[in-house]
Amino acid sequence: MDKLIPVVVIKEIGETEKILSALQAAGIHCAEITFRTACAEEAIRLAVKKFPDMHIGAGTVINAEQCRKAVDAGARFIVSPGLSKEVAVLCKEKNVPYYPGCVTPTEIIAALELGLTTVKFFPANVAVSLCNYGIDTAFVTKLPAHEIGQAAVNSLRKFGVDTSKIVRGGERVGIYYCEKGASQRPSKVIYDRAHSSIAEATKGDFDWDKIFEGVDWFHFTGITPALGDNVADICLAACKKAKEKNITVSCDLNFRKKLWSKEKAGKVMGELCRYVDYCIANEEDAKDVFGIEAEGSDITGGKLDKNGYVSVAEQLTKRFGCKGVAITLRESKSASDNDWSAMFFTDGKAVFGKKYSMHIVDRVGGGDSFGGGLIYALMQKYAPQEAIEFAVAASCLKHSIEGDYNMVSLSEVQALAGGDGSGRVQR
Repeated sequence: MDKLIPVVVIKEIGETEKILSALQAAGIHCAEITFRTACAEEAIRLAVKKFPDMHIGAGTVINAEQCRKAVDAGARFIVSPGLSKEVAVLCKEKNVPYYPGCVTPTEIIAALELGLTTVKFFPANVAVSLCNYGIDTAFVTKLPAHEIGQAAVNSLRKFGVDTSKIVRGGERVGIYYCEKGASQRPSKVIYDRAHSSIAEATKGDFDWDKIFEGVDWFHFTGITPALGDNVADICLAACKKAKEKNITVSCDLNFRKKLWSKEKAGKVMGELCRYVDYCIANEEDAKDVFGIEAEGSDITGGKLDKNGYVSVAEQLTKRFGCKGVAITLRESKSASDNDWSAMFFTDGKAVFGKKYSMHIVDRVGGGDSFGGGLIYALMQKYAPQEAIEFAVAASCLKHSIEGDYNMVSLSEVQALAGGDGSGRVQR
């Protein structure tokens, strides 16, 4: 059996034979054809016919309908970016191996309970969103050189993320356990990040001059500096070098009380945000990190006052000199049903995105999908109102997808942002 399974993106059906012939000539007798392109189903059917001795499978399969099409076309295995029960059941019925992408041990256990024995390991969110929208993206971190670290690297490569800037070393990949809530029972997270490769990294591990060659935008979140003073120092060095090179810097505050205290977060993020052009926060972050509270809001009760958040954005802008501040506005009716919107404050004016009433499949990664959408919109020079509509729509769609990654296309986000939220089957 081949130890290497190449992921093949076929944009034109004429590429199929050329690519698979090259793989076969190199001694590789299997391929995972990603279902992200319009001709994927036809490419699988052609591959199975022309190369009967190759083990052809389908990747990036996100629902039962795509799975059925792939299997009917002749796919001999199915890979998905997240664990899907309906895909698992269908693959079992068809006697086709299914390899779901998993981020946490909780997801791995769920896969085992469905009778699966092999999974793919997936990290990182914002980079994948931007790649799905057609932006060249690289991910910077430190990962172990062993097989688990390599699995993480390989999973990013699958989506076109540049992994050449990832430093290798250390012993552990940081993980977290997530018990998904429902109705009135909240989700719960336990972090297991102590002594991970990135938690024990040093400033000397990263050559920011080299990393930032040809880079236009640098994004980080508050979770990274929360891992330790050494990692906070790495973030500060990156921000200073980015400013030196006139690279746009964005930051999602992402306060996590289980990783550090409010006092520590305020001190560290206060220094880092001096270099931030675009600050992203949720409805609680500014209060938790900087003590800036929106008046007239009851977050626990799910009632938010828009005007209070305009004041929060104004204060953040005045304190740090940001070009823009974006705040997501989640009104939690329960763990299963939320209202979702956001505000973007720039050039002294605030604009609000459309409010969506969501029935949640998986809210993990909702903030990252918002950040990825906003970054894309700003890089494309969208007007403020267009930018916030795109970001809110992108994140709304993510809440309907299992796993961390926002597996939606540019056209899907544009359709929802443009008003098509019917959810009707696209035939």
